[in-house]
Amino acid sequence: MRAIFGDRYYLEVQRNGCDGQEAVNQGIASIARELGVPLVATNDVHYIAEDDRAAHEVHICIGTGKTLKDANRLKPESLLCYRPSDPMYALFSDLEQAPRSTLDIASRCDLQLDLGKMHLPRFEAPEGQDNGAYFRRLCRRGSSAGTGSPSPPPSRPGWPRRRRSSSRWGSWRTS
Repeated sequence: MRAIFGDRYYLEVQRNGCDGQEAVNQGIASIARELGVPLVATNDVHYIAEDDRAAHEVHICIGTGKTLKDANRLKPESLLCYRPSDPMYALFSDLEQAPRSTLDIASRCDLQLDLGKMHLPRFEAPEGQDNGAYFRRLCRRGSSAGTGSPSPPPSRPGWPRRRRSSSRWGSWRTS
């Protein structure tokens, strides 16, 4: 890998409270020292603030079909919120180069976004099919698959509004 990426190759360490993570980090740091590869400290972000953790758990329950009362539900044990640079530097004070490497990587990036404009992927229906008709057919298929009901989606509350919104956004238009 290093032969391919050269000075753009890093080994990643994280500290978000996962079981066994520190032992893995120590192993990665040892390999980095042995091979002369720089470390980069990263943070797995699933929600913005620590206060959002409960909402994240609800989101996981919805996605997995569980409830908060379910003893067998997936329970995130780690802190997966955004951390500003000062807490990251403090968290990796024993591996000082790791958080600094994020600045090295960022300095190599040139990302420019027009934040005043909606950025949605362009969707093209299979050849010869109208995008709008194809989109509606997929919605009907997905709706009946999700509910087990053969009823067409327009009979479901909110479906026409969501379809009109998608049309307005242009997310399934080609022009």
